[in-house]
Amino acid sequence: MQHSLNERADQSTELTALWYRLCEGQLFIRESYCQNGRCYAALELREKPVRASAIKLRVLERIFQGEGQKHVASDMRVSVASVAGYSTAALRALSSGHKASRSPILLVMAALAARGSDTGRARSEGYRSDGTWLISVEVPGHTFDERLSSSEAEVVRLSIEGECHSAIAVMRKTSIRTVANQLASAFGKLRVSGRSALRALAVREQAAWLRSTPPLAAPPLRAVSLPPPSWRGAALSRASQIAV
Repeated sequence: MQHSLNERADQSTELTALWYRLCEGQLFIRESYCQNGRCYAALELREKPVRASAIKLRVLERIFQGEGQKHVASDMRVSVASVAGYSTAALRALSSGHKASRSPILLVMAALAARGSDTGRARSEGYRSDGTWLISVEVPGHTFDERLSSSEAEVVRLSIEGECHSAIAVMRKTSIRTVANQLASAFGKLRVSGRSALRALAVREQAAWLRSTPPLAAPPLRAVSLPPPSWRGAALSRASQIAV
């Protein structure tokens, strides 16, 4: 089965560079959503950088890498509440999401790319009318399909996208308890301990799949139409320097 994860488009974004721009406070993920198997993120350029401290960013990176909060807390000799607070503070500096397990999967992919995972590149979707710059990635997790039932695979996909138990239950027209049981079964089959570990595994397996699969030929995207000249449009044109 062929997937579009290996598409190479003329206009794309290197995820490692994106992570560092976010950590430096130059960019901010104003909005994110998933649709048709892709995660979209609207990037906003900040006139004045807003940075999280190095220790808070490191805690968030460790959680994105799949480490549990208790393990991180024990290793750092701080409380679990402190770890949760550090990760939340870092997320507030990077994006509008305030929980690591529900943060944009694109953000998780960028963090892991900066730690050496070959997660591919984000696709530039152009500028929006509000002046933000839209990029997207394919949601990872297709490598789990053969190990899970169809119901488990669907619940896992939605969890990777950042949906909470109650939202998944509404989407699937089932109970929260059923969603919890299906996720618990999937966690056991995949040998992960929670949502953060699940997302990290999905990204890493995608990276391994990318390394083993020859790139597919892909037509170039349409040229991006810049917004009318304005202070915001000019600022965003500078943000596009991370697109290569």
